[in-house]
Amino acid sequence: MSDFYSSQELEQLAQRGVRILLPEQTVIRRDVDLQQLEPGAVLHPGTRLQGQSTRVLAGAEIGPGGYVVLEDSVVGPGAIVGAQGPVSLRQSWVGPQTILGMGVAEEAVFLGREHSGAPPTTGVGFRVRKGSLYEEGACSGQHTDTKMTLLMPWVTLGSNINFCDVLFAGGTGDPPGQFSEVGSGTIHFNFTIRGDKATASLLGNVCEGVFLRSERLFIGGNSSLLGPLLAEFGAFSAAGARLFGQLASGLNLGTAHLSGHKNYDPRCFPNLRWLVSTQLQFFGELVALFHWYDQVRVRMARDAFQESLYRQGQYIVQRNLEERIAQLQLLTALVTENQPHSEWVLPEAKLKYQRAWLQNWTRRKEQLQSYASTPKFAPGSLLRELVDAEGTYTRRIQQLSPATAEAGQRWLEGIAKPFCEGGLG
Repeated sequence: MSDFYSSQELEQLAQRGVRILLPEQTVIRRDVDLQQLEPGAVLHPGTRLQGQSTRVLAGAEIGPGGYVVLEDSVVGPGAIVGAQGPVSLRQSWVGPQTILGMGVAEEAVFLGREHSGAPPTTGVGFRVRKGSLYEEGACSGQHTDTKMTLLMPWVTLGSNINFCDVLFAGGTGDPPGQFSEVGSGTIHFNFTIRGDKATASLLGNVCEGVFLRSERLFIGGNSSLLGPLLAEFGAFSAAGARLFGQLASGLNLGTAHLSGHKNYDPRCFPNLRWLVSTQLQFFGELVALFHWYDQVRVRMARDAFQESLYRQGQYIVQRNLEERIAQLQLLTALVTENQPHSEWVLPEAKLKYQRAWLQNWTRRKEQLQSYASTPKFAPGSLLRELVDAEGTYTRRIQQLSPATAEAGQRWLEGIAKPFCEGGLG
């Protein structure tokens, strides 16, 4: 028997209501359960489906603009995959009304668009790599690349952008001037000379950001973001800036690109306190988001598909948590390896913190690994208001009363704080 369904079998699928526009140019491996292709789904010529987890829901359209390969991927109702050219999806979930232009995604989740007027989710040349999560209305332009990056509702990336190891929040809606955005040509630099990536950047935060009433952030085009970077809500930057450290609310001009020569010893970690502090803060916010999905989002689900989609979003958050632990482990190993050299060249104040971090790392790692432990339960008022509210996810969040939103923020901050503490020694 062939590894692929025959034309006759595909015809039976078509009789069940799946539109196959050209069966002889549609390839479906036998490891795909045909019952997971729902009536009303549309398969254009050049569609290839494979993998036991592959599923296409009613109203989804696969390949109107070019060949599409789905491998162990799920496409939700009303989504369009391959709107502008060929697309390859591997182990990815595509939420309702998502529009993917031309590119590739692997181990990624798109929660979808909430109305037909929202911009396409991705343009031409997208590359959405493992650990990427696009929440409602989040989108990117042409030739963008993300990895281990979480975009909260409405966050918009321009074109020719590379973002890895970033959490980006902020904004109050999807009209122009209300959502957080990044100008074209911007790169987040997350890899150091030493070879570590304890450099994740936090633009906004989770504990406030999930309530969708915080000031937006704006990163000017053609900028260099040097991780780890912390940015307050309401932070803006000029185009062409070199940004590092902390961005306060208001306009940040950054610095000019450096020239000349400066002594640099890659075996030393004089800024270890800053690195650890930022990564623990990032980790704490991720833990808060993990439990937001677990206790709040899942209960807001309107149907089984949406619940599964939210669980996949939670899984992406979990992947990012595990990545942060791994990068802190690598950083600690590098510090340990070079400790004898550091003892010769670093001042005592920095050595004192470094020794304390190394001594306490095993205990700290065990604490970080406990992130999934059940924390305090979400406030009852928060759950009641959200479950009873009508409308889209973002609409329901923004209808929360100020008192309830404040209680929810305190709940999340209580989850995040224990993981953030201790980074400054």
